[in-house]
Amino acid sequence: MSGIKYDIIADETIQYKGRTLYRIKALKSFADVSKGDKGGYIEHMGNLSQLGDCWIYDEAKVFANASIFNNAIVEENAEICGQAIIFKDARIGKDAKIYGYATIGDVAHIKQDGDMFTRSNYFTVSNITDHGYNITFYLGKNDILVNASCCNNVEELPKHVFCGTINEFEQYISDITRAEVRQPLEDLIKIARLQIRVE
Repeated sequence: MSGIKYDIIADETIQYKGRTLYRIKALKSFADVSKGDKGGYIEHMGNLSQLGDCWIYDEAKVFANASIFNNAIVEENAEICGQAIIFKDARIGKDAKIYGYATIGDVAHIKQDGDMFTRSNYFTVSNITDHGYNITFYLGKNDILVNASCCNNVEELPKHVFCGTINEFEQYISDITRAEVRQPLEDLIKIARLQIRVE
């Protein structure tokens, strides 16, 4: 249980766009969030990672298959939905709406009254863990393909560069024993399968 940083509040819900969203509550202190603090709203636990310092503040809403992880922040009245991915140190606020297949990372700050919608057959994530993972998922002829490299040493992995299918990559990382390394990579595999459609 020590790795669980938040939970949903089952009796604090709102109905929004035909979905039930739950307010979240911090179970421990991290970054500028204190144990017991209430946050914004999610539809399910897959919307907000338990790892890193990512958090949803205020009346912000994250739902559908959208994912927030690393140290990303969603605040104020922002809305993240669809297959959108917010990661690293990105900060989304005000009345911004991020949806579709948008991928926002690094130190991007989006605080505007506008929409962002993108769709693609690939996405790239840099420095997804403290070990400097750089990963690109993209659509091949009949499968999702993965190119991954690791800048720093990860003792459990036999090599630092990977090229292959998404299923092979899933097997490749299965031997990683440290959850803080393995879990973000497993989360990305799930996102890639949602975002990249194989005909």
